[in-house]
Amino acid sequence: MPTRGFDFENIFANLGALVRDVRTPAFSTSLERLMRALFEPQSIVVLVFENRKRPVMVSTWIPDDEFRAVFEEVYFEHGYFLDPFYELAMSNFTDGTFRLREIAPDRFFRSEYCRLYFRLTRIVDEIGYLTRIDDERVAHLSLGRSQGNHKYKSREFALLELISPVLMPLIVENCRHISRPHEEHKTRGPGRALKDLLLYTKLPNGQRITKRESEIASLVVQGHSTSAIGLILDISPQTVKVHRRNMYRKLNISSQAELYAQFAG
Repeated sequence: MPTRGFDFENIFANLGALVRDVRTPAFSTSLERLMRALFEPQSIVVLVFENRKRPVMVSTWIPDDEFRAVFEEVYFEHGYFLDPFYELAMSNFTDGTFRLREIAPDRFFRSEYCRLYFRLTRIVDEIGYLTRIDDERVAHLSLGRSQGNHKYKSREFALLELISPVLMPLIVENCRHISRPHEEHKTRGPGRALKDLLLYTKLPNGQRITKRESEIASLVVQGHSTSAIGLILDISPQTVKVHRRNMYRKLNISSQAELYAQFAG
């Protein structure tokens, strides 16, 4: 691991502060200082994902006002449903470091959500760490890079993995202190999975979206291609197209952009 350019005295001081502040509001500031010294991100966010509910924001450092506003409004309204890190956290994953571009669906970066959200936030890259807090909650550390900055290099990804055995237990302890399980918040969602949302859409003439159509709709809006959806659901691409065409007809839409509006509206 290259060491050139690191101010180790400052880094160890920040790490010591992180340990000292783990159960206090000052933890966020100590985390920000350490992450900026090591990774030079444009955003630092710690979230708790819990059982298909809206995430709990434990700490955030987003100095760009427009980015922060979009994140707080769009992400917590519906964007988290389409976040590959959130989807991975809801699966039977193994704790670890992940790159957005490696866990995202095959058409994610051409999806309507990505086109709109990433254009407004100007995100160009993200690496993160996911680790379980308990049976229902997952802690997520997100480090974002914005336009005008290079994407994360392999050595930076390796560095996050290297420090995670020390860093993540501290973040988990802070999350436990800040975010209690089973708390009810007015801003929390209904706990439905994305694939079930269209099942509750009211349509004219007594029509209903089927479970399979809703499932396919969720995969489309997440950014999966027809062939990828077929593999995920173990059906042929032609069958996927038939279900998608029928679902579009019922919703009176003709594009992925209009489908995304159904979820975001």
